[in-house]
Amino acid sequence: MTQHHEREMTVFAFFETLIDDNKREKRMTRAGNYQKALNSFSAFLDYEDISFAQMNEEMIKEYEEYLLDSGVTPNSSSFYIRNLRSVYNQAAKLGYAERSFMFENVYTGVDATISPRPAISEDAIARLLQLDLSGSRSSALARDIFIFSYCTRGMGYKDIAFLKKSDVEGNFVRYKVSKSGKTETVRMELITKSIILRYAEQTRDSEYVFPIITNTDPVKAYGQYQWSMGYHNRKLKVLGQMIGENIPLTHNVARNTWAKNAQNHGIPVSVIGSALGIPTEKATQDFLDSLVTTDVDIANSTLLASLNNSVSKLAVK
Repeated sequence: MTQHHEREMTVFAFFETLIDDNKREKRMTRAGNYQKALNSFSAFLDYEDISFAQMNEEMIKEYEEYLLDSGVTPNSSSFYIRNLRSVYNQAAKLGYAERSFMFENVYTGVDATISPRPAISEDAIARLLQLDLSGSRSSALARDIFIFSYCTRGMGYKDIAFLKKSDVEGNFVRYKVSKSGKTETVRMELITKSIILRYAEQTRDSEYVFPIITNTDPVKAYGQYQWSMGYHNRKLKVLGQMIGENIPLTHNVARNTWAKNAQNHGIPVSVIGSALGIPTEKATQDFLDSLVTTDVDIANSTLLASLNNSVSKLAVK
């Protein structure tokens, strides 16, 4: 293998080394697979290279959710993650990375029939909303963030964590989706306004809407976000058990649930696709690009009508 100085051996650099080596050895299929995995992983990281030490289990889990949210099949997601794991393991053998089990809790198999992504019912959302969590501020925050995501058509945890007060303009939330770079506009409903107001006092001296990020240093703030996401999902699993759900509750379930319940309400698939930013065929994409935000907001208002009537039941403490 071509030798690189250790200080230069970042993730992207090591990927490129393996791709070049495999091309030289005429292993074009493997080189192509690594190239596809590199393209995907670098897009997930907004094309900012990282060290192997920065990779961890939460990042890999987030990457898997990013892939599935982007509309790829579980088998395709498995393909990207298997190749990423292969590259990481080779880096570990050469001393560029530590041995790790970070890939154990993501799907890396190949299955012709894979069960659909988990979602919960509207009734389960209502039960979650009505839980008395006044005795646990952290549990209440986890619940409120999950509900906030559901009410904003599946806003990702990272986008919620870094959501700034300046992103809230009048009756709208306008934010840049971290995974796609696309600017989304969501009309706020009574329930989303109520959740934001609930944390106004806690975030009085912060630029952020929710009390998740407190560090002003960008690197430390990102680390804080990564740690909080794992903690958030652990809290959600407990909340899921409290409302009697059999599936493990994670943040990504909020997005899946919005799509599922929107479909149950008869909201057109084209509107749902536009709301979630998941294109299919080119003709559908052209149509989705022509939709205006109003169509999606009307759909969201219809979907959230019953929850708006239950806002008074939200735990305040």
